[in-house]
Amino acid sequence: MNIESEIRLKYAIVQRLPNNIVRLEMFDNVIIGFIECREMNNAIGKLTNRLKALILMVPGNSTQFLPEARDFSASPEGQQFTLADALVVSNLGQRILMSFYLKFNRPPSPSQAFDTEEHAMEWLLSLPK
Repeated sequence: MNIESEIRLKYAIVQRLPNNIVRLEMFDNVIIGFIECREMNNAIGKLTNRLKALILMVPGNSTQFLPEARDFSASPEGQQFTLADALVVSNLGQRILMSFYLKFNRPPSPSQAFDTEEHAMEWLLSLPK
Protein backbone atom coordinates (compact mmCIF):
# COMPACT_ATOMS: atom_id res chain seq x y z
CA MET A 1 0.00 0.00 0.00
CA ASN A 2 1.47 3.33 -1.08
CA ILE A 3 0.90 5.95 1.65
CA GLU A 4 1.23 9.53 0.42
CA SER A 5 0.82 11.17 3.83
CA GLU A 6 -0.36 10.25 7.29
CA ILE A 7 -1.60 11.72 10.57
CA ARG A 8 -1.31 9.64 13.76
CA LEU A 9 -3.83 10.15 16.53
CA LYS A 10 -4.00 8.44 19.94
CA TYR A 11 -6.68 6.03 18.72
CA ALA A 12 -6.22 5.87 14.93
CA ILE A 13 -4.03 6.44 11.90
CA VAL A 14 -5.41 8.56 9.04
CA GLN A 15 -3.60 7.91 5.75
CA ARG A 16 -3.91 9.50 2.32
CA LEU A 17 -3.52 6.88 -0.41
CA PRO A 18 -3.41 7.25 -4.20
CA ASN A 19 -6.67 7.62 -6.16
CA ASN A 20 -8.14 10.12 -3.68
CA ILE A 21 -8.61 7.49 -0.95
CA VAL A 22 -8.22 8.21 2.75
CA ARG A 23 -7.80 5.16 5.00
CA LEU A 24 -8.84 5.40 8.66
CA GLU A 25 -7.45 2.58 10.78
CA MET A 26 -8.67 2.59 14.36
CA PHE A 27 -6.64 0.77 16.99
CA ASP A 28 -7.93 -2.22 18.93
CA ASN A 29 -10.06 -1.69 22.03
CA VAL A 30 -10.73 2.03 21.58
CA ILE A 31 -13.96 3.93 22.13
CA ILE A 32 -14.83 6.42 19.40
CA GLY A 33 -17.05 9.30 20.46
CA PHE A 34 -17.89 12.73 19.07
CA ILE A 35 -14.47 14.25 19.84
CA GLU A 36 -12.58 11.40 18.16
CA CYS A 37 -14.83 11.54 15.09
CA ARG A 38 -14.35 15.28 14.77
CA GLU A 39 -10.56 14.90 15.12
CA MET A 40 -10.50 12.19 12.41
CA ASN A 41 -12.66 14.38 10.18
CA ASN A 42 -10.29 17.31 10.69
CA ALA A 43 -7.35 15.03 9.82
CA ILE A 44 -9.11 14.01 6.59
CA GLY A 45 -9.63 17.67 5.73
CA LYS A 46 -5.97 18.42 6.39
CA LEU A 47 -4.73 15.49 4.26
CA THR A 48 -7.07 16.33 1.36
CA ASN A 49 -6.65 20.12 1.48
CA ARG A 50 -10.32 20.30 2.52
CA LEU A 51 -11.53 18.45 -0.58
CA LYS A 52 -13.80 15.41 -0.66
CA ALA A 53 -12.26 11.94 -0.78
CA LEU A 54 -13.19 8.26 -0.81
CA ILE A 55 -13.05 6.97 2.76
CA LEU A 56 -11.88 3.47 3.71
CA MET A 57 -12.65 2.84 7.40
CA VAL A 58 -10.99 -0.10 9.17
CA PRO A 59 -12.01 -0.44 12.83
CA GLY A 60 -9.78 -2.43 15.15
CA ASN A 61 -10.85 -5.43 17.22
CA SER A 62 -13.40 -4.35 19.82
CA THR A 63 -13.52 -0.75 18.56
CA GLN A 64 -16.69 0.82 19.94
CA PHE A 65 -18.61 3.65 18.26
CA LEU A 66 -20.76 5.68 20.64
CA PRO A 67 -24.14 6.99 19.40
CA GLU A 68 -22.78 10.55 19.15
CA ALA A 69 -19.99 9.25 16.89
CA ARG A 70 -22.50 7.62 14.56
CA ASP A 71 -24.64 10.79 14.56
CA PHE A 72 -21.65 13.01 13.75
CA SER A 73 -20.38 10.64 11.05
CA ALA A 74 -23.69 10.87 9.17
CA SER A 75 -24.11 14.64 9.66
CA PRO A 76 -23.29 17.30 7.04
CA GLU A 77 -20.21 18.33 9.08
CA GLY A 78 -19.07 14.73 9.44
CA GLN A 79 -19.55 14.12 5.72
CA GLN A 80 -18.01 17.37 4.47
CA PHE A 81 -14.89 15.61 3.11
CA THR A 82 -16.59 12.34 2.08
CA LEU A 83 -17.48 11.19 -1.42
CA ALA A 84 -18.23 7.62 -0.27
CA ASP A 85 -17.58 5.39 2.76
CA ALA A 86 -16.37 1.79 2.59
CA LEU A 87 -16.52 0.19 6.04
CA VAL A 88 -14.52 -2.98 6.69
CA VAL A 89 -16.14 -5.29 9.23
CA SER A 90 -14.26 -8.24 10.67
CA ASN A 91 -16.80 -9.77 13.05
CA LEU A 92 -20.52 -10.13 13.68
CA GLY A 93 -20.62 -7.31 16.24
CA GLN A 94 -19.11 -4.84 13.78
CA ARG A 95 -21.46 -6.04 11.02
CA ILE A 96 -24.50 -5.47 13.26
CA LEU A 97 -23.26 -2.03 14.29
CA MET A 98 -22.53 -1.00 10.68
CA SER A 99 -25.92 -2.30 9.50
CA PHE A 100 -27.56 -0.25 12.25
CA TYR A 101 -25.54 2.84 11.26
CA LEU A 102 -26.39 2.49 7.57
CA LYS A 103 -30.08 1.87 8.24
CA PHE A 104 -30.80 4.39 10.99
CA ASN A 105 -28.18 7.15 10.64
CA ARG A 106 -28.44 7.09 6.83
CA PRO A 107 -25.24 8.84 5.79
CA PRO A 108 -25.87 11.01 2.71
CA SER A 109 -22.81 9.68 0.84
CA PRO A 110 -22.79 6.20 -0.70
CA SER A 111 -21.79 3.85 2.12
CA GLN A 112 -21.33 0.11 2.25
CA ALA A 113 -19.81 -2.54 4.54
CA PHE A 114 -17.28 -5.14 3.32
CA ASP A 115 -15.52 -8.20 4.73
CA THR A 116 -12.08 -7.24 3.37
CA GLU A 117 -10.10 -4.11 2.56
CA GLU A 118 -9.56 -5.44 -0.95
CA HIS A 119 -13.31 -5.60 -1.64
CA ALA A 120 -13.81 -2.19 -0.06
CA MET A 121 -11.08 -0.67 -2.25
CA GLU A 122 -12.52 -2.32 -5.38
CA TRP A 123 -15.93 -0.78 -4.63
CA LEU A 124 -14.48 2.68 -3.93
CA LEU A 125 -12.48 2.61 -7.17
CA SER A 126 -15.53 1.44 -9.16
CA LEU A 127 -17.61 4.49 -8.21
CA PRO A 128 -18.14 7.18 -10.86
CA LYS A 129 -15.56 9.93 -10.67
